[in-house]
Amino acid sequence: MKYVGMFIALCNDRQAWRLFFTIRKFKPDLIRYHSVLRYLGRESLWVSRYSNAKKRMMYHDFGYVHPFPHALTHVHQIKTPFALRHFLQSANTRNPLKLLAVLFKYCSIALIKNQLKKRIDLHLVPSEFMVDIIHKSYHISPDHGPAELGKIQAFPHFVQE
Repeated sequence: MKYVGMFIALCNDRQAWRLFFTIRKFKPDLIRYHSVLRYLGRESLWVSRYSNAKKRMMYHDFGYVHPFPHALTHVHQIKTPFALRHFLQSANTRNPLKLLAVLFKYCSIALIKNQLKKRIDLHLVPSEFMVDIIHKSYHISPDHGPAELGKIQAFPHFVQE
């Protein structure tokens, strides 16, 4: 089902147009993105260029940096920077159908990669260690100050003691 969602996201013009008209009608101060890879698609990022609203992207899991995030057992299995060679190595399979699915996912992520860099003001990750992963994968500057665009900040989903 996730791959069906990614396929829909490749050509989800309907959702992009809905977002465009919603932004135009309500003129929001903040646009928060999630599930761009699985549902919204890159066009939804692209139409936000018409808005002066601040844009936030939330990375809920490792799906943007690993072909099979559910199969991860250690962070070091994620190969950076984001490249086809690293992505295929991370898949760790010789099954041609799985490799085809991995290639499809890589292409989907590659298409939204530049839009993420151009359009998003703040990238939110659920844990501190993901800041470095997103920085190395997408070449986005980590948090260095309030004036710098393209920052990455940890936004923990849970309390650690």
